[in-house]
Amino acid sequence: MRVTLNYKTLSKGIRNALSEGAMDLQDVKALRKNVEEYLIPKKKWARMVIIISAVMILSMLGLSVMNMRKANVVNLEMTLIFYAVVIVVLALVIGFTAWLNFGKITTQYNSALKKGYPQMYEELKL
Repeated sequence: MRVTLNYKTLSKGIRNALSEGAMDLQDVKALRKNVEEYLIPKKKWARMVIIISAVMILSMLGLSVMNMRKANVVNLEMTLIFYAVVIVVLALVIGFTAWLNFGKITTQYNSALKKGYPQMYEELKL
């Protein structure tokens, strides 16, 4: 199975212009708006994935415990360890995917903005 992750980054030219302070203030504001419009649906997606994953894991845990009680075999310790491993792996995968989708471009924008426009950083950071 092949998985392709698509993510957006700032081009090298834009990063250089922003970090050198060579962009007009209007262009910087337009770039910020463009990046922000890209980030909003990505962050909504990430929230939905986290909520759906949490509901699924809690449902599976509840059903597992109910099934173990029915069979009079309650190994709660092992079940909790299993679900802890699942949660950690899922958190790492979701975290890395979310960073690729919106963390990387945010980091690039903010670090270039801080170098090129330190006086405007607090106002224009994402």
